[in-house]
Amino acid sequence: MTMNAAIYHIGKLAKSLGISQRSIRYYEELGFITPTRTLSGYRQYSQKDHDILKLLLQFKNLGLKLNEIQSFFSKNSTDGEKHIQYIEQQLQEKRISLQEKISHYHDAISFIDDVLKMINQCNVCQSIEDHISCTHCLQENASNNNTNVRIYMEKVVKTPN
Repeated sequence: MTMNAAIYHIGKLAKSLGISQRSIRYYEELGFITPTRTLSGYRQYSQKDHDILKLLLQFKNLGLKLNEIQSFFSKNSTDGEKHIQYIEQQLQEKRISLQEKISHYHDAISFIDDVLKMINQCNVCQSIEDHISCTHCLQENASNNNTNVRIYMEKVVKTPN
């Protein structure tokens, strides 16, 4: 069996990729894949079609838009080397963006951990509002350089008037 031999019907392909049959037809309309047809008119998809869709879905999961992904698969590029450089540049930019998001999420998780630690560490405080004025909590946060937590607690958690 050759690499392009039809081996999938649309239902089987959809199930193997975890997408709807309509999505497959849409990607076909966009030109990502071109299935063969049986005499009865049924679509038949090759392993190559499967692999293209799998790669497309991976790019989508990275947050790339379909028009960006289409440019990766463009067969109209006259300069293959420039096209590869373009793809590399796009993926590097996406990588940097993802790294920035990861850093932001790490900072957010660290902040949440600091707030939770502050809330749970003090046996003196009776409520979250008490953490703002608790000498023990303020000293602990000052010694741990948790000024962001203290500022947050002062701004967000209001003591009753």
